[in-house]
Amino acid sequence: MKWLLTLLISCIFGLQLWGQEPQSIRFEEFQEYVQENHPVMRQAKLLDDQARAYLQKARGNFDPKIYAELTQKSFGGKRYYQIGDAGIKWPVGFGLTVKSAYQWSNGIYLNPENNLPLAGQWNLGLELEALRGLLIDARRTALQQARIMQEANANEQEAIINQLMLEAGDQYWHWVYTWRAYAVYAETLANAEERLQMTRERFNQGDLGALDTVEAWIQQQSRKNDLLQAELERTEAQVALATFLWDDDLINLELASRLIPIDSDPELTTGLIESNPDLINQWIANHPIVQQYDYKLQNLAIDRRWTQEQLKPSLSLSYQVLGDGFDLSRSLPDGDLLSANAKWGIRFGVPLLLRKERANLRMVDQKIKMTEYDQQQKEGQLAGKINLYRQKALLEYQQWEQQNLLVERQEQLLAGEMEKFRLGSSTLFLINSREQKLIETRLKVHKLRSQVGKSITGWKWATYTW
Repeated sequence: MKWLLTLLISCIFGLQLWGQEPQSIRFEEFQEYVQENHPVMRQAKLLDDQARAYLQKARGNFDPKIYAELTQKSFGGKRYYQIGDAGIKWPVGFGLTVKSAYQWSNGIYLNPENNLPLAGQWNLGLELEALRGLLIDARRTALQQARIMQEANANEQEAIINQLMLEAGDQYWHWVYTWRAYAVYAETLANAEERLQMTRERFNQGDLGALDTVEAWIQQQSRKNDLLQAELERTEAQVALATFLWDDDLINLELASRLIPIDSDPELTTGLIESNPDLINQWIANHPIVQQYDYKLQNLAIDRRWTQEQLKPSLSLSYQVLGDGFDLSRSLPDGDLLSANAKWGIRFGVPLLLRKERANLRMVDQKIKMTEYDQQQKEGQLAGKINLYRQKALLEYQQWEQQNLLVERQEQLLAGEMEKFRLGSSTLFLINSREQKLIETRLKVHKLRSQVGKSITGWKWATYTW
C-alpha cells in the first residue's frame, strides 16, 4: 500500500538521522517486553517474599522461649532473700505447652513458699488448654491464615499482571493508531505537494488561474499542519508507551522512539467467537479477581472458627514434676514421680453473658455475607464485560472489513478525479473533497483496527486468557 511505503520511508529516514535503527514489533513481542522487567512485575514478585515472611512470623509463635529472672533484697548489711528462676517454654500445638525450669532460693527472711532444696529445684511439666484453645487458638489461626496468604499473594500477582497487560495493551493499540494516522497524513501531504507543483506548471502554461495555485498552496499548508499534529500525537503516544519498557536494571528504555508497529489484520480467537455460558462460567471462576474473594472467604472462615471458639469456657490444666536439684527421683518413695513431689493446678473461667463473644461472631458472619455479595457482584460485572468486549470485537471487526471496502472505492473515486483534473475537466475543489473523504475513511479504518485490538485485549483481561 502506498501509505505504508510513505510511512516506512519517512520514519526510517527520520530515525537514521538520529543514528537509530528502526525495529518492527508485534503486539505479542511488546507483551514480552512488558512482562520481562516492568517495575510492577517486580513488585508482584515481591508478594512471594512477603507471604513467606508472614508464614515465618506465624511459625515463630511456636518457637521455644528461654527466660531467666533473678530477684534479691539486701538491707542493713543482711541479705533478706535471693530468688532465681530460669527455664524454657515450648508451645507444641493443640493447646499444649511444655515447660521446664530450674529455680533456686536462699536468705534469712525467705518466704516459706519459696523454700527449695539446697541444690535448687528442676521441674518439668505440661500446660493444656482443655476447652477454649484446644481445637484452635490464636497461634494456629495465624499459621493457617499465613498459609492461605501464600496462595492469595500468588493469585494477587496474577491479578496485578492481568491489569498491567490490559493497560499496556490499550496504550499499544493507541500508539499503533497514531503511527497509522501519521502515515495517512504523510501521504496526503506528498499528494498535496505534487498537486501544487502540477498546478503551478499549468498556471505557467496558461491552463489555470492564479486562484487555483492559491487554493493548491492552502491545501498543501493545511496538510502540513495535519502532519505536524499527527507527529505530536504520535510522539505523545511513544512517550506513554515507553513507560512500559524497562531493562534489567530498571532503567526506562528509549526503545519506543525507534519502534515501528507491524501492520497486521486483527485475529479473532476461537474462544472469543465460540463463547458459551459454560466457558464464561469457567473463565469467571478462574479469574484472579474472583479468586481473591475465595481466599478472603477462607480467611474469614478461620476467623469465624476462632471467634466461635471464644464461646467456650477457659479451662487450663497444669502439671509439674519437681526434682531435688536436677534429680527427679531422689527422696521419692519407690521412684514414683507421679505420687509425690509434684505441682498441679486447674484454672477455669467463663463470661456469664458472653455478649462480647457473641457480638464478635455476629460481626464475622456479617463480613462473610458482605464478601459473598461482593464476589457475586464482581462475577456479574465480569460476565457483563466478557460479553461486552466480545460483542465489541465482533462488531468492530465487521465494521473494519466494511470500511476497507469503502477505502478501495474512495481511492478509485480520487484516482478518477485526478485523471479528470489532468485532462482539464475537474477542479481542485472536487479533488480536495474526494481526498478529504478518503482521509476520513482511512483514519476510520485504522481507528477500527485499534479498537478491535483494544476490545480483544479487554476480552483477554476479562477472561484471563492471555
